[in-house]
Amino acid sequence: EERAARLGALTTDDAAGAFITGYFERRRRQQSFMQTSSDAEDSDALERLEHGERIGVWRVERFIAAGGMGQGYEAMRADGLYDQRVALKVLSAGNADWLERFAAERQRLATLDHTGISRIIDGGTGTNDRPYMAIEYVEGVPIDVFIDRHGSARRDVLILMQHLCAAVTHAHGKLILHRDLKPSNVLVDASGQVRLIDFGVSSLIEDDRW
Repeated sequence: EERAARLGALTTDDAAGAFITGYFERRRRQQSFMQTSSDAEDSDALERLEHGERIGVWRVERFIAAGGMGQGYEAMRADGLYDQRVALKVLSAGNADWLERFAAERQRLATLDHTGISRIIDGGTGTNDRPYMAIEYVEGVPIDVFIDRHGSARRDVLILMQHLCAAVTHAHGKLILHRDLKPSNVLVDASGQVRLIDFGVSSLIEDDRW
């Protein structure tokens, strides 16, 4: 509330004020749609895809989550070529800015190739012209939950962190900042492998807008 009041007192006539208000507005709009955000109710109000419904070559298995920009589902390949499970991210019928950022996320994921990063598998436009992307489905738990459940020793925790740092370093090598590193976006799968997910708020290091 205090920040909102201070921002409201700034005028766009002042260069510093315009920069600061613009920065926080971009941060507000840059929420990943796989997370709960201030706009989540709008996204959740959209008609959900039902079990068995097709989008591209994918068949929806279950709803996972809704956020400010769209919805997430667990899905299976349904064209009979082979079996594959994915996490399906479906964009809301948003504005041009949303479409641009969603396309940018798909492109950035396509450049990443690391065992510690959930990779993009497919993308396109599906039901009601809503863009989507199919991402490698990771069966795992957040890293903090994994550590608590297994009573991991310090050495084991450091090894997990080393693997996470390797994944982040790979992204940085592609000039991509994740920008939302937190336990819920760092999963540990059944084999004990760290998997970094959700680059929805990522940005290019060379992008001076952020």
